[in-house]
Amino acid sequence: MEKNKIKKELKKYLSDILKISLNIDDEELSLNLPNIIKLKYHLYNINILGQDYIGVFCYKKDPIKSELSEHEKIISHETGKKTILILDFISSYSRKKFIENKIQFIVPFKQMYLPDLMIDLREKFDSIKISTNYLSPVSQFLIIVNLLRKNINNMSASELCKILPYSKMSLSRAFLEIESNKIADIKTEGLLKKIIFKKSGLELWNEVLPLMKSPVLKLINVDHIENIKQVKISGIDALSKYSNISEEKKKVYALSYKSNKEINNIIDESNFNVELWKYDPNFLSEEDFVDPLSLYLTLKDSEDERVQSSLKEMIKGIKWLED
Repeated sequence: MEKNKIKKELKKYLSDILKISLNIDDEELSLNLPNIIKLKYHLYNINILGQDYIGVFCYKKDPIKSELSEHEKIISHETGKKTILILDFISSYSRKKFIENKIQFIVPFKQMYLPDLMIDLREKFDSIKISTNYLSPVSQFLIIVNLLRKNINNMSASELCKILPYSKMSLSRAFLEIESNKIADIKTEGLLKKIIFKKSGLELWNEVLPLMKSPVLKLINVDHIENIKQVKISGIDALSKYSNISEEKKKVYALSYKSNKEINNIIDESNFNVELWKYDPNFLSEEDFVDPLSLYLTLKDSEDERVQSSLKEMIKGIKWLED
């Protein structure tokens, strides 16, 4: 916490919300207090609506209630004044505990809880941000849908759950994850939250590629595919549809791991490989073979120079839909 910055924010917050001025002493209090308290807090005399308090500006991001209660008692005993905790962040758990124990606090532009002055103002609270090394399968699926079909920009989770194989809750979490990775903005229109991608086409693909993984969850061998439903051609044979690479003898097919869970026996000697994907390849391609972007992700780590050359050829051949 930068004490000068938080002091300015505190004054502005009270002025904007309550239309009152806050007086804060320029000099920090120097008191005979335990070192643990001196290390954790800045202490200032403050005056709100004619009432004198000790402003306890906290170093810690989210202080513990039990620890804070003890420190508050020591500060109040030493100064003879009640305290107000000044924070730049508070978790929902701490907020609940502080209110239950009537610990006065202010988080500028978020919340003000001052029971002495009969003030309990609740503004907005920080959303939980999801940030991972790789995107979840649902987020990856959404981005690929947008890149290939260009039909989900400016749509809400409520609208998308009607046309995609995911629930509104799953899609809402994907929206949050995509926004957290700064790939898109979320625009609120009434009760709807709509996704707006910041980039498009090849520019978007190059940005998200480091966050994407192969959709293959498991590779199994089968001796026939006649009874397997909803399969798509994958592997080198699919790559041959997008480039000049030759087909291979052993065929590879892809399907959603949810579609055929009964396929779980591994056969050592077989004619076919089946990739069980984390998302359904049928939603991403209207052809007999898988979409080029998911295919790229399944083969991008191949050490075969022919494959790497063909992948580049495939990406160059895509007619990206730009804004």
